[in-house]
Amino acid sequence: IYARPQIRIQDFEVVSILDDAYKNGELSIYIDLINHLNKAKTLKVSFQVLDGKDSISSDIKTITIKKSNRSSAAFQVTIPKVKQWSAEHPNLYTLILKTEDYRGNIIEIIPTEIGFRSVEIKNGLLLVNGKSITLKGVNTQETDPESGHVMTEELMMKDVRLWKENNINAVRLSHYPRDRRFYELCDIY
Repeated sequence: IYARPQIRIQDFEVVSILDDAYKNGELSIYIDLINHLNKAKTLKVSFQVLDGKDSISSDIKTITIKKSNRSSAAFQVTIPKVKQWSAEHPNLYTLILKTEDYRGNIIEIIPTEIGFRSVEIKNGLLLVNGKSITLKGVNTQETDPESGHVMTEELMMKDVRLWKENNINAVRLSHYPRDRRFYELCDIY
């Protein structure tokens, strides 16, 4: 159980892609705010992108939300020379969303990790960050010959080892395993 402020970030969406040259990051942030108070409130909504401890981009907007109502804020920025995210090089940045009241008192801080990549199909090729990749995939049934749909961690690990030994980089699941350990063990989906 946890409590959130009465005026808060309801939801947010982050789109972090690369430009056409695959050099600069194009960041779009869409924030939905909600006011559960019985009076209108003005607040500052800001974001900051950190590379380690260094800030590489930030912006702030002032938003007024009517009583018992919703509002939104959007940010679009281009960040030069970002580190690309890929499976081989999972470069991540820290995005911090913050709301403050008109006096500068912090209402809410939400941190999350983001990466910049572009996935597209051109001329029939699957490109990640402008480079062609080949999918080598398998179908899996997530079943144990003795216990049916209940897979042991040992059997899951055996499957993952076999996939990796055979350079499998995509797995199609017949159903979603309920056991979160499967997803933690398998980083090739």
